[in-house]
Amino acid sequence: MSSDLENVDTVDLDYVFRLRVCLTTFVGHEYSFDVPFNSTVSTVKQLASRQLQKDPSVLKIVSENVDQFFVGEHVERRQEGKPWGMGYVTSVRPLKVDGYVVRTVMDRGLWAEVRHVMEELPDTEPLSNHLELTGKRCSLCVCLVLDEGYESVVEKMRMRYEVSSSYHSTTATHKGEWAIIEHHFDDDNKDYYDYYLFHIPSYTAETKPLKRASCRTRGDEEAPRPGSVLSFPGPLEANQLLSQNMAFVVTLHSKVDEDGKAKVSCCNMAGDEIALVDLQQQLPSPTLEHLRQHVSKITGKHSTLVGLVLASGELVENLEQITN
Repeated sequence: MSSDLENVDTVDLDYVFRLRVCLTTFVGHEYSFDVPFNSTVSTVKQLASRQLQKDPSVLKIVSENVDQFFVGEHVERRQEGKPWGMGYVTSVRPLKVDGYVVRTVMDRGLWAEVRHVMEELPDTEPLSNHLELTGKRCSLCVCLVLDEGYESVVEKMRMRYEVSSSYHSTTATHKGEWAIIEHHFDDDNKDYYDYYLFHIPSYTAETKPLKRASCRTRGDEEAPRPGSVLSFPGPLEANQLLSQNMAFVVTLHSKVDEDGKAKVSCCNMAGDEIALVDLQQQLPSPTLEHLRQHVSKITGKHSTLVGLVLASGELVENLEQITN
C-alpha cells in the first residue's frame, strides 16, 4: 500500500509555505508582504519599489540585530545634533560606549543615541536565513529594515505641502539631518512664501515643523534668497530645537486578561492606558525594540524619543523585566 508521503516531492513547497515579510523604515513606516518560502531580498525590493513607486536600485534592505548590546560590540553612536561615528560597547549596565554613558530618560549621558551596525543584505540573500516565529501556528515572519534614504523622506515632506495649482509651487532642500520646505503662492501682484524646518530622522506624518517663517513680496520684487528667511540650524540651535521633542515616557505593566493571556499595559505619565499589547499576536517579533516601535506608532513619537520604564521608574532594558 502506497503512502501519501511518497508523493511529497511532487508538491511545490514554495506555495505551501509562505513567509510574511515585515519592513520597517528608519522613520517608522511599516510595510508587509506575503512571499514564497524560497524568496530572496531581490523579491522584497521589487515589491517595495512598487509600493513606494521608486526604482528598486535605490532601495537598501538591511538587517539589524535588535537583541541586547554586548561588551566589545562595534556600534554607531553620536552626540545630540552631531553626525554618527563608530565606537565600542564598554559596559552594558549602565550602557556605555567608549567609556561614556549613553543618555536615558533617567540619565543625561554623553551619547544621545547608540545603534547596532546595520549590514546591507545582497539581492541573492535568502529570506529564510532571517526567519522569526510570529507566535501563530504554522506562521513564519521575516523582519527587516528598509532604508529609503533621506531623499525619499524629504520628498514626503514636500508632498505634504504640495497644492495642485499653477499658482502654487513647493520645493525642498536638505542639509545633513535637516530639511526646509518652501511653499510659494503667486497672487498676481503679491508673492507669499512659507518655510518649514524639519528634523529628518525623527520625521513622521504627524510631526509638526520645529520652526517656520513667512514673508511677502510685491510682484516687481525679487524672490527671497535661499536661507535669507529660514536657514539651517547650527549645532547650538539644533540642540535647542531637538530639546523641544522631549522623551515620551511610557510605563509598562504586566497584565493578564480575562482569557488568561499575558499582555503589557502601556501608560503615559498621567497614568492613562494608551495601549494594551499582546506581545505574541500584535508584534512581528516579541523584542523590546519592536515593542518600542509599536508604542512609537501609537503615540506618533519617533522611536528614539520613546522611553520605556517600569512602575518603579527603572529603565526597561529587556522584555524579561516585564514578563518575569
